[in-house]
Amino acid sequence: MELPEVQPLLRISSILQWLVIVLVFFAGTLQLAKIYIDKKIDSARNEITAAKAEAYERTIAELTTKAKQQFERKQAPLEQPKCKCY
Repeated sequence: MELPEVQPLLRISSILQWLVIVLVFFAGTLQLAKIYIDKKIDSARNEITAAKAEAYERTIAELTTKAKQQFERKQAPLEQPKCKCY
């Protein structure tokens, strides 16, 4: 037995129920998109970090080589035998 006074409420509840279903699926889609974007951000961050680390390692190697060369240049005059001229 259906009451005519309840019909508008039933329609509204049916519309709200479908709206909730659509919103739940939309929220799931947004969650999947967020996971995908987070993975992209992590991979980009890892690439940038690796590139910077490689550049830092090259710079450190260059500076170490320069320091060794300068040390050797400074050591060379100290190691020369002094002339004992009387």
